[in-house]
Amino acid sequence: MTGRDAGGPPPRASIIVVTRNRSSLLRDCLDALLADTSHIEREIVVVDNASDDDTAAVARAVAAAGPALAVRLVHEPTVGISPARNRGLAEARGSVLCFVDDDTRVDDGWADALTGAFADPAVGGAGGRILPVWPGDHPPWMGAIAQQQLALRDWGPTTHAMPDAEYPVGANMAYRRDVLPPGGFDTGLGYRGDLRVPGEETHLSDVVRARWTLLHVGDARVHHLIAPERVDRAWLRRETLHHGVGVERVERRRGVRPRRLPRRAAGLALTSWRARRATRRADRDPTPDHVDTELETWHWVGRRIEALVGRWPTLVERTLRRLG
Repeated sequence: MTGRDAGGPPPRASIIVVTRNRSSLLRDCLDALLADTSHIEREIVVVDNASDDDTAAVARAVAAAGPALAVRLVHEPTVGISPARNRGLAEARGSVLCFVDDDTRVDDGWADALTGAFADPAVGGAGGRILPVWPGDHPPWMGAIAQQQLALRDWGPTTHAMPDAEYPVGANMAYRRDVLPPGGFDTGLGYRGDLRVPGEETHLSDVVRARWTLLHVGDARVHHLIAPERVDRAWLRRETLHHGVGVERVERRRGVRPRRLPRRAAGLALTSWRARRATRRADRDPTPDHVDTELETWHWVGRRIEALVGRWPTLVERTLRRLG
């Protein structure tokens, strides 16, 4: 661990930033967090998730500059967003645990707005708006599903209790420490290297929602930088395929029983055929409707893969890598 002395009374909030091999993004993220003039006492915990670039040097330089906020660097050698976040949870000292991604930039006042949700003792978790910063003009084929996949989730400008269909998203979320389950995030879910299977955030929100209110805070805004290489149909197909696996995996944890094996196998074969057909149609005529249909169908391929062979995660991973 490096950074300012962690002695003395703990801060009210800890801001956890997981990063891996994106040092230039990390520096700008930290600069925005340090420029936030919020009043709540807080610290920043940077979790270096087995980076092999100069991530550690960047974090140390920021910490050594003597900012008003304590900045601490910790290391997590196991690659994956869930083990890295869990390391952050273990190292953080605050009673409110906030999360942002290294490719986000917080608005001024963000920390006060997000942590202000916990003035209500019934609130166990909170999330804010995630607004996209596009690398240029949208390509003409980009529809609603493509934009949603790239920009994550935005539940709107109005503060409200989250219904079941909404949940705090990791680029802009916070939880009370004492509402989290033992172990924190489910390490069987979440991005890991080239496997971008989500679900750790929705699963955690399910656990917390059973006893606590989840609040969306419209004034807690972050800006999510969209990398140019992600504005690409092939990247989006792969992303939605992996996303489908994560959605189905969370359904398993909710106790939803899959259909019988023959029906699962037939469902995967039929959905895969439909996905290939949708891709060919989008290749010929890449309209927003055709591309959104393509992405939605590949999402369902991912769900069918998990439903069929989800008991063998290694087989799921091999299948995802084979499909690209």
